[in-house]
Amino acid sequence: GTKYGYGRDGRPFLTKEPRLLLNDNNAGKPEGIHLMIGRRPYAAFGNSTGDQQMLEYTHAGDGARLAMLVLHDDAAREYGYGPAQGLPNTKVVMLTVSRNDDDLFAALRAGASGYLLKDVDIDQLLDALDGVMADEPAISRELVARLVTEFRDRSARRRAVLQPGPA
Repeated sequence: GTKYGYGRDGRPFLTKEPRLLLNDNNAGKPEGIHLMIGRRPYAAFGNSTGDQQMLEYTHAGDGARLAMLVLHDDAAREYGYGPAQGLPNTKVVMLTVSRNDDDLFAALRAGASGYLLKDVDIDQLLDALDGVMADEPAISRELVARLVTEFRDRSARRRAVLQPGPA
């Protein structure tokens, strides 16, 4: 419904109260969204491949839009639902609690454009997502340090293997 009230400054306002509408996947989602909020949303989040129509409907609006498909905390499967399935201009960014180096490296090897920790500040998250859309990587600063250390260590190990031993 609609809520009528007065703000702190004494001016009246109308607020459309949020409601929950459950509907089927595919074409029913955009129709349900439009029915509930009366306009194209600026952000939509899906959790199944059946949400593609909802995300496309959101993304097709004017101005900046965010359409995010959240499936698994597994880079190989995430990548498989995006570019590998022929979805054009799809970027995969892992948003996770895992600080595990193996998870970070697996995400990057699988084609992720970014790997961010869930405790990221919202402004940093939005900046990172803007960067990803401009083909910049998005990796938490803490994890960038780990990447640098890992590659330094690998280089040192390679040099040690390649060094000729005493004759």
